[in-house]
Amino acid sequence: MLESCATGLHYGWKTPDLQPRVVVSVRLKLNKILDFVVHTALADELDLADVLEENWRLVNNGGDESLGQALGRAAHDLGIEGFIVPSAKIDDGVNIAVLPEALGPHSHMEVVGEKELDRWIKKR
Repeated sequence: MLESCATGLHYGWKTPDLQPRVVVSVRLKLNKILDFVVHTALADELDLADVLEENWRLVNNGGDESLGQALGRAAHDLGIEGFIVPSAKIDDGVNIAVLPEALGPHSHMEVVGEKELDRWIKKR
């Protein structure tokens, strides 16, 4: 939640414009992940701090691929299904990024209460 609010503030949205929020839970079973939170040596080897600090929007606006996008593309090409990474915006925060197209036959992603969520969204 804090991560999405930080992103909204980056774009100049005011705090009242960020509410209300819909929180959705997702059950994941991933078999091939890169965990940069537990495996800090891997994060250091890949200079993950540089990736998290990079202004990827500026890089993209210049017509180039950001370091994070290059890492995601390379991981996808190797069959990696997702990442566990430290938050770039929230101290001690952790994010899970899933590459849905890369999910193997024994992995899955399920929105918890999907039918109920659909029902509430359709009310609008």
